[in-house]
Amino acid sequence: MTAYIINHYNGSSLATVADGTANSSATSLTLIGHALTNYGTALNENFVYLLENFSNSAGNYPPNPVQGQLWWDNTFKYLNVYDGTTWRTVYGALGSLTVNGAVAFSSLTASNGGQVSGYLTGAIGANTPNSGAFTTITTTSTINSQGTIASPTINANVVGNVGSSHYGVIATNAQPYITSVGTLSSISSSGNITAQTANVYGANHIANTATYSSAYYFANGTPFVSSNYGNSNVASYLGAVAVSVVPSANASLNLGSTGSGYWNNVYAVNFLGTSTTAKYADLAEKYLPDADYDVGTVMMVGGAAEITKHSGAKVRAIGVISAYPAYKMNSDLDGGVYVALKGRVPVKVVGPVTKGQSLIGTAHGLAVAQTDDSQWMFGIALEDYSDSGIGLIEAIII
Repeated sequence: MTAYIINHYNGSSLATVADGTANSSATSLTLIGHALTNYGTALNENFVYLLENFSNSAGNYPPNPVQGQLWWDNTFKYLNVYDGTTWRTVYGALGSLTVNGAVAFSSLTASNGGQVSGYLTGAIGANTPNSGAFTTITTTSTINSQGTIASPTINANVVGNVGSSHYGVIATNAQPYITSVGTLSSISSSGNITAQTANVYGANHIANTATYSSAYYFANGTPFVSSNYGNSNVASYLGAVAVSVVPSANASLNLGSTGSGYWNNVYAVNFLGTSTTAKYADLAEKYLPDADYDVGTVMMVGGAAEITKHSGAKVRAIGVISAYPAYKMNSDLDGGVYVALKGRVPVKVVGPVTKGQSLIGTAHGLAVAQTDDSQWMFGIALEDYSDSGIGLIEAIII
């Protein structure tokens, strides 16, 4: 069999389809060759495409169109025709359909004017009896310089946000700053917001005013840097501080107070000042132990790691496992345990022990009383312990 030669209606050649093949590149339909296997699917789909005019969403044109082909835009609900170069929208009253070009004002009426494939084009002049009254203009794209809208006036209730820009002129309330016309529930800005009045109120604000430069303000309008705020909870006002918090004069303000006005935890790099109190009693440092030990266990250098419980050997104990260190040295040591080196701590002893006796390390990480001035002494008992078994007493690490 010979191949099918397919022509246009005007007689010009369109495509040649070989036997047993299908051509989907010449037109938006599938051209079927002789003896094509399972040709029924392509044939029936061609009929459906023609019935629905290749209906698809905006921008999804039929591929390989031919001049005169129709396409239904099911997004904006418009029929389009291919002119051999590009797709053109068919619009206007059914009695006088218009294709191509701008929408002339004379062809628009109150009943058919409006959105044309997402754009308003052409010049809209003054209202005439033929045009009807345009009360609103709706567009999903930009009103640009393709024409001049002279009348009616685009009022503030018509102009809105088109894409990422505002178009038109609002004749009223065109003021450079937000004034006291109402209450603002929220403000979003990618730049700086500058205060034009003496006070800025809210939870946390930075304001440039005639009196204070880059000053934080409380919700009641009081500037933080020059105010004695008493027991106010500064954290709830300042939020994330981006500038230095500086008192108005040296030693003039307190950070928190006693009773119910003190802070919980304070985190910083360096503290420069004078510490006058400590809640706990011992000076401790972290060391690596060879096992887990109870509070008060007497420790010595040795074992599989850095320290181990005292074995009773003739060596001086370095201290005991601390319960609540007052000062923690070497705090970043991973896996370490705090050993009290100085101060008042609980110590595990084997009795009896008399208050004031010297303590030395003995087996099993215990301390025992020593009656003479031994070179192995590491602590002094602060209380009596009359039992002959193991107990926990207060002692001074020296």
